[in-house]
Amino acid sequence: MMKRTFTFALVILVHLAASAQIRVKHTGDELPPKAKDKIAVMVSYMNSFYSRFLLQEELEVELLSFKDKKEGYRYMRGLYPDDLKYHENPSDKTIGGGIAGVYLPKYKRAVILGMEKGADAALYIIYHELSHHFTRMVFQKRIAPVWLNEGLAEYFEHLKVKGTKISGIEFPEFQKGKIRTLAMLGELDLVNFLNLSQNDFYRINSQDGQYYYGLSYAVVTVLMDTLGQEKMAALVKRIAARDTSSKISDIVADIYPQGIPGLENDLLKFVQR
Repeated sequence: MMKRTFTFALVILVHLAASAQIRVKHTGDELPPKAKDKIAVMVSYMNSFYSRFLLQEELEVELLSFKDKKEGYRYMRGLYPDDLKYHENPSDKTIGGGIAGVYLPKYKRAVILGMEKGADAALYIIYHELSHHFTRMVFQKRIAPVWLNEGLAEYFEHLKVKGTKISGIEFPEFQKGKIRTLAMLGELDLVNFLNLSQNDFYRINSQDGQYYYGLSYAVVTVLMDTLGQEKMAALVKRIAARDTSSKISDIVADIYPQGIPGLENDLLKFVQR
């Protein structure tokens, strides 16, 4: 275990019209008040979205922050001494280099590593990891499709809080370009992508410059833009309630206008904007 005494702990309660209560427990290195305020606004916004998926009325998540990245990795090694992905490795693009974050479902804990450049620089990672908590609560003991889990996290990561308002950030052009290139090469296979196992997703993603994160983000954005919140909620509910023999692509095809070909067509329109 990590040899450190945490002297800071804060619980932010976010009350919503639907009577849900979200508890964000901050531990570790203290975040400035403005950062905590932005996190509270984002958590409230996330709840208004995820509550459509039949979330339980009361949630709690711990946000553990480390300014010193090496110290954060020492903590992670204490929890998972035999898992190399939690050991510091600057060349590891998944969890090394710059600010890093990981969500630990077992502990209901989002861990943020390396905030030497300040809390504002870490906010997008914080939003990403907190989204994983919400998705996990929706799916409970089941594992959410990895493209949906990462796509939603990327979607919320790319939102910005200004005061009490939420605004979007333009979809990265380099990610659009990668999707356009794969489409031109005939290598954009959405059916296979939607049905990928978690291991295959992360294996391919690490081999191809994190491309699958961008594709997940684009697919989720197109789904939300086209379906709207009610149909998107219906899609997520059906995926969460599916039996093991059901293919994710079949569920998406059943709900999305004109099925998978319609989704691919709209995805290509999105990346060509």
